[in-house]
Amino acid sequence: MPTHALVGPAIMEPSCFTRHAPFPPLPPPRLSHLSRSSPPRFPYFSLYASSPLDPPASTSPLPTTVPPLLSTLTLTLLRLLTASLMFHHGLDKLSNVEGFSLNVVEKFFAFLPGPSPLWTLSAAYTQVICSVTLSLGALTRLSSFSLFSTMAFAVIFHLQNTGLEGYPLSVVEQHSYNFELASMYVGVLGLFAVKGGGGWSVDEKLLGGEIEFYSSVLKRLFGEGEGEEAEDEKVEGFKFPWLK
Repeated sequence: MPTHALVGPAIMEPSCFTRHAPFPPLPPPRLSHLSRSSPPRFPYFSLYASSPLDPPASTSPLPTTVPPLLSTLTLTLLRLLTASLMFHHGLDKLSNVEGFSLNVVEKFFAFLPGPSPLWTLSAAYTQVICSVTLSLGALTRLSSFSLFSTMAFAVIFHLQNTGLEGYPLSVVEQHSYNFELASMYVGVLGLFAVKGGGGWSVDEKLLGGEIEFYSSVLKRLFGEGEGEEAEDEKVEGFKFPWLK
């Protein structure tokens, strides 16, 4: 009997120590189908695994955002149109100070202190001067808020004089509510009072930003001086990023 037959399988070389053929090497990744804009993806793993929370890629042929140039142009045209239409309201008051004072100020705003012609002239010059500054985009927020105040009083006047006139469902004989025009002015001027004059304005081109201009003026008024009290009273910022 052969000798190796007496040894038995117990002393045979375990299978875990047997030599096998090496694994074939992985093929190199093909990168020819990738572009600069797409993340690299490899056959066996991915370094840029997409999350289920990621929004799906837009397949709409229409643009998903408004071009900045179009947005700035629209805001500028709206600002110029509003300023040009507001200008004549001030001229109308200046041409008939006495009539406006008697029929509007004294009748509907008798609670205001001082002589009524003073309030008429204040509203008239505000509408004339601030219409010019609004058209230029100079101190836009301040100008818009001043005009906003005058037109808010106009809305109050019309509501006291003719009321809501069945707003919003009734059809009136004159085809528009008496407070309608003044209310639209209030809405548009409120927009400029919050947003500013836009990129094509004196505020942005010459003043370096309206909020920044106000901040520098306040710093000069309250930030100069000597000692610790001046440092405590120094105005730091007055920046409102949500108005940008």
